[in-house]
Amino acid sequence: APVKAANGASQVSLSGRLRAVERTVLSFEVGGEISAIHVDVGDAVEQGQVLASLNAERYKLVLNQAQASATEAQAALTEKQLDFDRLQELQGKGFVSKANLDAARAALDTAQSRLNSAQASVSIAERDVALTQLRAPFAGSISDRVAEPAQRISPNEPVLEAISERGGFEVYTHVPEAMVSKLER
Repeated sequence: APVKAANGASQVSLSGRLRAVERTVLSFEVGGEISAIHVDVGDAVEQGQVLASLNAERYKLVLNQAQASATEAQAALTEKQLDFDRLQELQGKGFVSKANLDAARAALDTAQSRLNSAQASVSIAERDVALTQLRAPFAGSISDRVAEPAQRISPNEPVLEAISERGGFEVYTHVPEAMVSKLER
């Protein structure tokens, strides 16, 4: 709400700062070398817009490795499932001991766990690749740029600051104590 003198007759100038209510410092959740910053101070941005990018080559290689491990784990699970099914059929005919069948069941369970672990690694690697793109959390504008392309950064190191106009602005100033009682909201 605007603040003005109660009697409306006097006007006083005060120095202060104007600051957006909704603002945030933007950073990557993963580290690496900045390959591009697509915006500059003052640029308007839309929610979800890519603002900066890291070199994703290393993260893509980790993803490829995780996908290969998941494929290998799937093949091992299929092999252990076939072994278990074969032994279960033979055990039903009395040709295989229960201990051998139990060992095959344990190997099958281990293979399933390895596949689950490999699939989780793929999910983590996919997430890391996606995090090499810094996106605008809301529509607004860029108020500060503290990093440059080719700069190596750590996770959560500031890159940009964004502000949103939707929350309005706040004024910060020091009002002399003698004037406080003369103000109304």
